[in-house]
Amino acid sequence: MKDLRAAKQILGMRILIDRVNGVLKLSQAKYVKKVLSRINMDEAKPVTTHLASHFKLTKAQSPSTEQEHAYMNKVSYASAVGSLVYAMVFTKPDIPHAVGVVSRRTNQDLQGYVDADMSGDLDDRKSTTGYVFILCGTTISWVSMLQKIVALSTIEAEYVAVTEVSKEMIWLRSFLEELDQKFEDSTLHSAIQNPDIPKTAIKTQLFVDAAAGIHGHIRDLNSLTIFCMLLTLATSLYLISIIFNPWTKIFLVDFACYNPDASFQYSREDVVRTVEAVLSPENTSFFKKVVERSGMGDNTFLYGLDDFPPKSTFECARAEAETVILGAVDELLAKTAVAPAEIGVVIVNISAFNPVPFLSAMIVNRYKLKEDVLTYSLGGMGCSAGIITVDLAKRLLLQVICNSYALIMSFESVTSNYYVGEDRSKNYATTTWARIDRNSSRTVSFGWAAPRMTLYRFGNTSSSSVWYQLGYSEAKGRIKRGDRVWMIGFGSGFKCNSGVWHALSAVDPEKESNAWTDVIQHFPVEGTG
Repeated sequence: MKDLRAAKQILGMRILIDRVNGVLKLSQAKYVKKVLSRINMDEAKPVTTHLASHFKLTKAQSPSTEQEHAYMNKVSYASAVGSLVYAMVFTKPDIPHAVGVVSRRTNQDLQGYVDADMSGDLDDRKSTTGYVFILCGTTISWVSMLQKIVALSTIEAEYVAVTEVSKEMIWLRSFLEELDQKFEDSTLHSAIQNPDIPKTAIKTQLFVDAAAGIHGHIRDLNSLTIFCMLLTLATSLYLISIIFNPWTKIFLVDFACYNPDASFQYSREDVVRTVEAVLSPENTSFFKKVVERSGMGDNTFLYGLDDFPPKSTFECARAEAETVILGAVDELLAKTAVAPAEIGVVIVNISAFNPVPFLSAMIVNRYKLKEDVLTYSLGGMGCSAGIITVDLAKRLLLQVICNSYALIMSFESVTSNYYVGEDRSKNYATTTWARIDRNSSRTVSFGWAAPRMTLYRFGNTSSSSVWYQLGYSEAKGRIKRGDRVWMIGFGSGFKCNSGVWHALSAVDPEKESNAWTDVIQHFPVEGTG
């Protein structure tokens, strides 16, 4: 080991150490002079203002003619900007604005190059795909990998490679645009040569434009090759259009809210009388105040109050889940006439009660859903999770399993969440709400009636509350064609999720049947909340 004493230079930066005064400095003076010399600006006149106010750059100043492009190809503009960025990061905190302005006009074209090696793997005869993407002269992505299928011709191997690389280019564009990097052109180069035609080398250059369309110039191919190419190309475009088409929509076929049996309906007095057997007199008095001020009505539905506290919280919660979930799903399937075999996705969200097997498995087994159905169980996400299930279903239907139905269930177990201890802070009631906006220049709000009445009649329905509120609005005849229903779910934490539905037709309350239909004439109840 050799002592080289104190460092004097690192990565082109000079290190200046003044131990007496406790000063450490970094200098890139030599580096900057080298950069200025390289771009022929070493004799430029220094100024104190990095970017004068009159100095403006616009897109119109970019080269537009072939002569201008040829001239700019000889100018190392991007290299100069990159050198400025390096200096800015380490020792020049005073030039970020100037560097940001000049860097906006660098060439942002994304260039991709792809090729395939036909049957390069001697063991299973699979072809190899290789590609590289270059942005601003810098390699940003590259791969060499075996293809997943065995290609039957050179052309097929090339187009399998082009298909995979096209998806990579689309992802890169999307990712870079999220970083505010705009593109005018993205080009994918593929050299295709058919060994069966030795004197006619067939080369195809593919250009992928901003809409991710693939256009080729193909010559001198026999009919079978053309057919294979066009079939592969059409399949690729179809898949890309399905996955990345921003205009693809999902539709809410219908929804159902569980309408409890009358045997589950209790007054506030019934609730207080039941819990006072397990609470101290002081906490019973406090609990009574909580119930009276919570907004729940005098005939609120509760499960398991006749056997409270339950001998087994788990078994009681499972029985409650089976009663509520299957009751709601039975009604939904009857309303929509959707066959269970048509359901491709099942999503259940619940906060606290997450048994194994999951509640989604209960639905699959009860209704004999198909073997390849996708099931998801979302737990611990609070009262705002109902909107998350909608978003997950949307993503799955658009990107994973198209032309199918998704069944989503938002549920909360009351029996698994009860508290009869001495900590007063845990005795509370929460709620979520929805708001409806008209598709016009004015906004129409129906106030707090829907969330207040949902809490009043059905108690704390947690993440499913937004659906009870939508049912209330439909039963009142407030959903008109063109309305936009903005669902907002709030949870503890603080969590907030929202989604917007667009009403394609008016909802006739006379023809509608939901948990509110038979009693809607009694609501809203005055003096509540």
